[in-house]
Amino acid sequence: MNFRFHSLLLVKEKLLEAEYFMRRLSRNRGHALGFELNAFLSAARSVTFLIQKEMSKVPSFADWWDTRRAEMREDRAMRFFLDLRNFSQKEGRVAILGQGSTARRWTHWFASGTIIVPECLREVEVSDACRMHLAKLAGLTLQVADAFPAWSCPHRALTPEGVRTLSLDLDELDCALGYPRGFSNIEGYAPENRLRKLRRHFDGVDFDEIRRLARLRPRRRSNGEPDGFFRAFHDNLRARMHPPGSDDV
Repeated sequence: MNFRFHSLLLVKEKLLEAEYFMRRLSRNRGHALGFELNAFLSAARSVTFLIQKEMSKVPSFADWWDTRRAEMREDRAMRFFLDLRNFSQKEGRVAILGQGSTARRWTHWFASGTIIVPECLREVEVSDACRMHLAKLAGLTLQVADAFPAWSCPHRALTPEGVRTLSLDLDELDCALGYPRGFSNIEGYAPENRLRKLRRHFDGVDFDEIRRLARLRPRRRSNGEPDGFFRAFHDNLRARMHPPGSDDV
């Protein structure tokens, strides 16, 4: 029998890929910033694609996911990032304003253009908005793992509860690993010890990494805002980023 465990391992890798590009956003300007943002949007969008692909045959997942999808549609920030990814892939550059300060620090903000920036993100820097979005995606991944533990990771499948949930035949698993049938079923060997030995043959999902991403918050900054003339100048620019008529609908 050919065993294939469901796993969120590739989802975790895609989250880390998105984090890589997110952290590079604050280090770049101009075209380079746009390249990093496009890469982040693509990696972030792949997270939900991979979740759906990996869990598509899991009992009751479809109904569970429909509820999560409705919640994401109601979250204006998450919907905004979905629209951004589609726009960046099919239409062109995302509208961004860069601004400097007397401290020679550059910040970047989303501007309303073809895609309207929701009110909740209009005073949030691009890199911080991406951090917040990544945290939500990591939190969603953890929700999947909590709702379907035996399907989320081979190490969770190879537990007493996971074996019962999935109706696993461990003797057949021995064969799938290239051992004689019942090879790991040693007389006097506790069932948990057998499962622990079998778990060593499979990569587990590092849920601690996903939890770390789910805790991401906007960065604390000092001396980030310009003052005097520059404050008035930049306030005027920000107002022009979202002209009348660009309110949320």
